[in-house]
Amino acid sequence: MTTNISPKVSIIVPIYNTEKYLPKCLDSLIEQTLSDIEIICVNDGSTDHSLTILEQYKQKDPRIIVLNQNNSGQSIARNQGLKIAQGKYIQLVDADDWITNDCCQILYQQAEDDQLDMLTMAATSYIENKKEYIKEPFYNFYWLENKNERLILTRKEYMQHWWEFAPTAPLTLYNRNFLIENKLFFPEHLKFEDCLFFKQALFKTDKIGINRSQLYFHRGHMESTVNNGGYHYLDWFTINAQIYNLIKSYEISQKQIDTWLFSTVNYSFKLWKGINKQFRQQFYKKAHDFYTRYSPSTDWIINNKTLRRFLYSLLIAKNYLTFKLLYYFPKKTSKKNVSIKILGFKLKYPRKTKCSS
Repeated sequence: MTTNISPKVSIIVPIYNTEKYLPKCLDSLIEQTLSDIEIICVNDGSTDHSLTILEQYKQKDPRIIVLNQNNSGQSIARNQGLKIAQGKYIQLVDADDWITNDCCQILYQQAEDDQLDMLTMAATSYIENKKEYIKEPFYNFYWLENKNERLILTRKEYMQHWWEFAPTAPLTLYNRNFLIENKLFFPEHLKFEDCLFFKQALFKTDKIGINRSQLYFHRGHMESTVNNGGYHYLDWFTINAQIYNLIKSYEISQKQIDTWLFSTVNYSFKLWKGINKQFRQQFYKKAHDFYTRYSPSTDWIINNKTLRRFLYSLLIAKNYLTFKLLYYFPKKTSKKNVSIKILGFKLKYPRKTKCSS
């Protein structure tokens, strides 16, 4: 094992109450074929045995650095790791996930060969409750026509697909100097922070490397923050408002902005279906405000009938009760009005927006 002052890769792992999955994650890191690494584990105020596990692994491997902080959130934990990282490249891994033993070696060599600021890779999803491995299109560059395992996209090429990259923090290796020079950190006190961070970085570089090998394994389980239906689901709209403001400062066509806006609806609907009932009214308000303020230059074009009903109801409704009536009850539309019939009573709402098929 090497103890070089400047390792080739710094791996940053934020940890909060993941004792069940942490050993598998750490085993995959200490067994990397690239030995010249440091493993920065940031314990975010865990109340289970995660810290005990970290201390045990630290005794086994001097490359492991353990930081402790009061529970402050994943983005602050990642930023703490970024502040002390010494590696030439930064790799992020979530504590409930794991990577192949040659992941760091493959990514480091490709980044060095092609002199990359950013190198993004493919991933396999592991569905915990089904014990199934799935190769999801979203994590595997479904939009790429070039089938080569390794390639470089110029700015002109990747800017045609900037909204189609999976903006998950662990799927990209970053040059640390690139992050420092551009003062890039994760937005704090917000979830879905990856989405903004990735796009901020993407718009700063002039090329991006791609590796289509299945090097990362993402674990899907109901305890994860993206699946627990919490209040933080509302952060999705705060982050997207910041992304909108970001892309407006670059020379990005309105057509691309419209396409990106259309693409957010699918995940918004997924969050709506999964959010806990006590937060639904607040979710409606955030979603309504976002989609009425940030709308495409033309009509909303949503092909899926269910998504169209969801968005259409959001756009028209002035309050949560109206949204529920529009969304859950059958309705008829005319050029001027939307009407709903409930227990023999007919309610009419003005149709002020279009949601085309």
